[in-house]
Amino acid sequence: MEHPSSSDRDPRRLLLVEDDVDQAHLLKYLLEAGGALAVTLAQDGLRAMQFLEESDWDLLITDINLPGAGGIEVVEASRRLRPELPILATTGYTGPEYGDRARERGADAVLIKPLDRDDLLHHVETLLASRDGTPGVSADLAPPPHAEDPRESEQNVLVLSVRPGDAEAGCGGAILAHVERGDQVVLLHLARIPPLPEMGSPSGRAPASTAASETVGGSESDQATDQVSHEESDSASDRDREAIKGAGRRLGARTFITAREDPGEEARADLVRLVAGAIVELRPDVLYLPTAHHPLLRHQTVHEAAIAAATDVPAILAYDPGDASSSFAPELFVTLGETRMDEKLRVTSGYDHWGINRLQSGAIRASAAFWARYTDGSLAEGLEVVRDGSSPLPFTSSPRHPVGDVEETE
Repeated sequence: MEHPSSSDRDPRRLLLVEDDVDQAHLLKYLLEAGGALAVTLAQDGLRAMQFLEESDWDLLITDINLPGAGGIEVVEASRRLRPELPILATTGYTGPEYGDRARERGADAVLIKPLDRDDLLHHVETLLASRDGTPGVSADLAPPPHAEDPRESEQNVLVLSVRPGDAEAGCGGAILAHVERGDQVVLLHLARIPPLPEMGSPSGRAPASTAASETVGGSESDQATDQVSHEESDSASDRDREAIKGAGRRLGARTFITAREDPGEEARADLVRLVAGAIVELRPDVLYLPTAHHPLLRHQTVHEAAIAAATDVPAILAYDPGDASSSFAPELFVTLGETRMDEKLRVTSGYDHWGINRLQSGAIRASAAFWARYTDGSLAEGLEVVRDGSSPLPFTSSPRHPVGDVEETE
C-alpha cells in the first residue's frame, strides 16, 4: 500500500494521540514518509483536546487507552468541536466492546494494535477521501488494497541495535550500501540509558552491559550508575543520545532511540512488544538483527522477538555486534573497499569516548580482515542469512570458502 499521494497542496494536518512515545514517533515517521501528511503528536487526552480547540485538522488518530482524559473522551470532544473531522481510533485490546464503544461515541473506524502498515495507510487515505467528499466511500466498507500492488524500487530497511554501536560495527557497511542505493533505512536503538560498562573498557561509563553482568537468567548491576551523580547522569544521558543520533546521521539512517530497563520479566515483555510493533508497523523489506549466537540475554530476546514478528519480511540478515560467540556462522559477505571502510569507521568514531574495545577502529578493521578470508576482497562484513528474500540487496558477495574451511593461522 502506497502512502497517501502528495500534490501541490500543503500536507494534510493529522493529529496523532498516543501515550507510548516510541510507538508515536514510529507512527509519525511512517505517516510522514510519503510527504503528504504533517503529523502533530499529543501524549495525553487533555493535550489532544487543547489541540482540537486551537487548530484545524484533516484527520484525528487516537489511542483509546490514554492517561488523564481517555481516548473515548477525545473522540467525544472532537465530535463536539469539529463534527466533520474523520476519526480513526486504535487500541491494544482485542475485545469487540472497545471498538464498539469508540464507534458509538463517534469514531469512523477502529484498528487493533499492533498496526499493520498497509491497513493503517489504507484507512488514512480512505478517511481523507471521505473528508474531501468522495461519494460512496466508507472507512469500514472501502475495498482493501490490492494484494499485489507493485512495491517501490527502493526497499524499506529496518535495523535493530541492542546497544549503541552494535549495528554500526556489525553491519554498518551494509547500511551504507542501502542508503547509497536510495533505500529508506530506519535504525531502532533499543539502548539502555544511562549505559553500563563493558568488559575490557576503562572504569568510566560505557554504552551497555557485559557478558558477565547480563547472561541468561542473570541481571545487570547498577554499579556504574552509582559512580556518577544525578546531575552528571542527566548530562551523560544527553551525550549518549547525541552520540547515537550522530552515528545515525553519518550512516544516513532515520534513528529512533528507546530507553529500556534491564531485562526482567516485565521489561522483557515490553521489549518484545516494542520490537514486534516496529516490524508490523514499518513492514520492512529487509530486516537486520543481532545474531542469536550472543551471550547476552537482551540480544537473544530481541532476536527471538523479531523472528516471531517478521513472518512476512522477505529478507532477514543477522550480524555480529563484535562480541558474538564462536557459533556465529555467516553465509553472506559484504565486501568493503577502503573507502567504505573509512566511512564505517567515521560512523563508529562517535563512540570512541566510551573506550569500548569492540568499537575501536582497530577491532573493527581486524574483524573485517578476518571475514575477508572467505571472499576475494581484503575487508568484509559477515552476515547470517536467516531468510533469503527475492528482492536484490545492494551488495553481492559469495564466500570463496565455506565458513570453517579456512585454517586458523598464528
